[in-house]
Amino acid sequence: MSDRNELISMLHENTACLVDLIEKYPLDSWNQPLGEGKWSAGEIAEHILLTDQVIHRLFSGPSVIATDRIPMSKEKLIKEIFLDHSLKLKAFGPIVPASGDKNKQTLINGIRETRSALIDFLASSTTSELCMGFSHGKFGLLTKFEWIYFMIYHTQRHMIQM
Repeated sequence: MSDRNELISMLHENTACLVDLIEKYPLDSWNQPLGEGKWSAGEIAEHILLTDQVIHRLFSGPSVIATDRIPMSKEKLIKEIFLDHSLKLKAFGPIVPASGDKNKQTLINGIRETRSALIDFLASSTTSELCMGFSHGKFGLLTKFEWIYFMIYHTQRHMIQM
């Protein structure tokens, strides 16, 4: 299986697990904070969607072929950081959920739609391109491959929190 096909399969599986978790999450606690100073499950789901949407915009933005490194060289670092739950990571700006109650079906629909569009990008674009529209504070510029790994590990981190 090619790296591209494997990554598409991983994203499909990650999306299915996330949607299943959201669908099964008890509605009576969906919009209740998970602890003092923490987001609710609904806010976490919205944060995942907002992050996915930012990545979708990056895929549409300026990019250059990564010639000085392997296109998936940062995957291990991304995985290590997101799956290390002793690290406290803080969301910023456009990926912070808005206040108020969250509708499960609206979020599920948005997640499916955005991820479907990203899978279409993966299937038809050069995944070794560096997305030039944003340099992540911890990871720097990422390739399209690495942004998909970012989505997967970011989602895994938050599914555990939910």
